[in-house]
Amino acid sequence: MSEDTTVFSVSVPEMMGQCDISRRTVYDWINKGIVRSLKTPSGLMIHREDVEYLSSFLSVRSVAKKIDVPYVFLLNLVRENNALVETNLSFMQGKYYVSRVWVNEHRELILESYEKSKGSSNRRKNFGRRMQLYQNKLRLFDELSYEGNTVRLLSVEPPLKYMGSKGDIGCIGDPHYMGHSKECANTPYMGYGGSVVFRFSYGDLRDQIQALDSLVYWLGEKNVQVYEDQTCFNVICRYSLIPFHEGIYKPLIDNVIEGDVWEDNKGNIVIGDYEMRLKLPIKYRQLLDLEQKLEDKNINKWFADCVENFINGQ
Repeated sequence: MSEDTTVFSVSVPEMMGQCDISRRTVYDWINKGIVRSLKTPSGLMIHREDVEYLSSFLSVRSVAKKIDVPYVFLLNLVRENNALVETNLSFMQGKYYVSRVWVNEHRELILESYEKSKGSSNRRKNFGRRMQLYQNKLRLFDELSYEGNTVRLLSVEPPLKYMGSKGDIGCIGDPHYMGHSKECANTPYMGYGGSVVFRFSYGDLRDQIQALDSLVYWLGEKNVQVYEDQTCFNVICRYSLIPFHEGIYKPLIDNVIEGDVWEDNKGNIVIGDYEMRLKLPIKYRQLLDLEQKLEDKNINKWFADCVENFINGQ
């Protein structure tokens, strides 16, 4: 039986408007078989169901441009709300999409959240002077020996400022008298989509400086920024993990002002909503096997086995 031609009822200009795409994209989708089309006396017409489906979601990038918010900000917000559209269409792989309905319903929330984020950004501009974390073979907040006493570095730029074991503050002009620090671990970029902010006041610094030292050492310049003003140190950390230590964990919990800090019971302190992304190497034979598993509805066990083998191999 021949297909009902009345379903081909959407013109190219109409599809452009409904899907918010260019004429070139329409013809590209037709040529690739993404949408069904039919030549009629009225011109090229497109299948109504294809247009209805494709117009039901928008690319995150196009939404960000349309409502004038940063792409990365919007993508993170969509992820936090579990609003990413999942699709098996090959042309959409590697791109991010969101429901058109969700965008319409949450437009005000998006704009409100963005205004709040700008306020947070403006507050950070007032955090004070940004500190160097490692300079002249010295690491900020490291514990070193000076004139027979144990001190903590409060700066690594001359003149050096340090805190003694009793909380006393002193300065020294020549950094060579301080010995050498171990370099920051400089862990590669650890977190996706966010940061946590801490504020450590000078009044409690002696009991908290070990936590500051751990943040700087483990996360390094790729993941942490330290600012100093007249009353405190402000620290911005990307979402990340550091080894658990009770003497570090409590000061972090007590001094977080934006975000979250928690223990995972696996020997880590988790800073923020840390996200791990696994890249599983799949051989071509496994890929063919995957296609069969999809047909057999047996994908869950197959994927679980792949993840277990991957983790065990690390």
